Amino acid sequence: MPGERNPFSTPNGSRVACIQHANVETSNVARTQEWYKRVFDAEWTEENPRFLRLGSSELHIHQEAHPNAHKTNHFAVEVLDWEGMVDHLKREKITFEKGREPKTNPNGKSVCFVRDPDGNLIEIMHHAAWHRD
Repeated sequence: MPGERNPFSTPNGSRVACIQHANVETSNVARTQEWYKRVFDAEWTEENPRFLRLGSSELHIHQEAHPNAHKTNHFAVEVLDWEGMVDHLKREKITFEKGREPKTNPNGKSVCFVRDPDGNLIEIMHHAAWHRD
């Protein structure tokens, strides 16, 4: 079985370079902005519409009085330092999804899931082989 596709080495002829942004709903923009800044070091780029820079992509924030977080829909982020990120999440008292706590499989893929303050599901990943020099 072949390994997962490494997005850092896109084959020639690919029509899409990356997913440019994801969109999440929130009932409190200031709280959401602070959370993503604290947890992922996101940068606020525009106020209206509300954009956060998250690595090389954007996260768009849509204000809703009653956000509708989905049970399984999610977006994923790749981190460069797995152990550092897990330690950071623990220091920040971020709760891991039950049954989806940090783990690393034998081929070096690490994964865990957390939720933002409105319940949006986020997969945090690290593929060790992708980051070797």
